[in-house]
Amino acid sequence: MEPLAAMMAEMMGVNPGLALSAMRQSGIDIHNYGQERTKSQIIKAHEAGLRRMMQMLNARGMSILSTSYNEHVKPASDFPAPPALGDCTPIAVRDLQQGTTHRGRVLRGILVVDANHMGSVHTVLEDEAGDCVKVCFYNHPVIEACPSFQQKLAEAQKVFSRGTAVAILEPFYKLMADGAYGIRVDNPDEVLFLDSLGPSDVAGWQQEGKNCFQAKQYKDAAAAYGKALELMQQQQQQSKQVPKSAPSS
Repeated sequence: MEPLAAMMAEMMGVNPGLALSAMRQSGIDIHNYGQERTKSQIIKAHEAGLRRMMQMLNARGMSILSTSYNEHVKPASDFPAPPALGDCTPIAVRDLQQGTTHRGRVLRGILVVDANHMGSVHTVLEDEAGDCVKVCFYNHPVIEACPSFQQKLAEAQKVFSRGTAVAILEPFYKLMADGAYGIRVDNPDEVLFLDSLGPSDVAGWQQEGKNCFQAKQYKDAAAAYGKALELMQQQQQQSKQVPKSAPSS
């Protein structure tokens, strides 16, 4: 733990003891710093951070210092514009690689917590396999235009509300300042809000299967074609159940 405290002390310009105390007070999980975390640990840590934020906002005379650790940021010059959703193939949380921008991939999921705001929007995404990952959304124009922390938090919880389906284009997975691994999104255009997690029709699933197959992601291709077939069978079954109209006299 001493190397971690020393690193933070150097960044903060204070002695290691004070840095360690500040880390604990800010909710950094010192014992699990840099370790992979379970779904329950990720959600529990987020909810604890949101409670601390609400306590600070409700405390009289309490000032809030917003900081951002900008090491290992996805370089905007290398990614001037995100690809189209249809040009990306799906990736699961369990397949994310630390320190990597996953080019040509898209992570879909549901936001499963109430958002927090601490320099950026903090939330948790659960993918179709039930795995969770921390996500931080930066530079949202409407949220960042809010003049107060209270308004930023309220707007963040409105835009990134619990239960919202999103797609993150070319996700950048990294070690966050609090020691957790997560996705950092600096370009608001890289997050899409969806009506559902996947395509809504047979043609959409067939196209996704084709994209995955061409990218040699055969397991994902098989799953997409399987969903296309399942949806096709459902439509055929529904058409059989539609009663025929009686002949006109």
